[in-house]
Amino acid sequence: VCISYGNPVYGSDFRLGMRVRQVTDSPEAFAAWLRYVKALVRQVGDVVDEWEIWNEPFGQREEYATMVYETAKAVRAVQPKATCIVTAVNFGYDRDQTRNEYRTIADKLKENNALDLVKYWVFHPYCANPDWAYLTYGESEAIRENNTDTYEYRRYFAPEFEKFLKGYSKDWQVLQGEVGCPSQLEFAHALANVEWTEYAQAKWDLRRAIGDAVRRIPSNLFTFIDLQ
Repeated sequence: VCISYGNPVYGSDFRLGMRVRQVTDSPEAFAAWLRYVKALVRQVGDVVDEWEIWNEPFGQREEYATMVYETAKAVRAVQPKATCIVTAVNFGYDRDQTRNEYRTIADKLKENNALDLVKYWVFHPYCANPDWAYLTYGESEAIRENNTDTYEYRRYFAPEFEKFLKGYSKDWQVLQGEVGCPSQLEFAHALANVEWTEYAQAKWDLRRAIGDAVRRIPSNLFTFIDLQ
């Protein structure tokens, strides 16, 4: 289960992409959030033991680090053996690790001697060629220099991401949490502006599943049907 978003009763927003700080910067809202998390785990904990915390809080590294730490503690208070999952944020393109938002979260857990609070770290490798998600920095640069269709090119570096995680804990693992592509030309959402077909979509999804499987990356498929 992905535990996400706020409640207008506490002055925050339930919509996609809402700001984490609307919850974390309000003592009343944050307390209500943690009560909600505990109630949710009590309600469905007999059938769910994996909990992803929020969804894509890009550009909110400090607030999200606090969210992860406090929420994972709340989950474990009710379900001690629960698996808590860090959602997708920015890893940092090229070698510019000042943009690595995962590092802020990892450092927060390390500073609080809480590395064992989480296990999986999610990334969302949307790229027109599924294989590009498995490149190293060097391999990525070689392809970028020879690829003029920049809208088809996004970099995710699963090997670099895994290496980064193992630098903190041998138990942390990469999890591919959300990918897929449309079955036709779209002008919004992920992998837009590419002339996809149902056949290409099926091949893309299968290629991603195989690529993740052989690398033992736990894998999810989000856009099994087209977004509306």
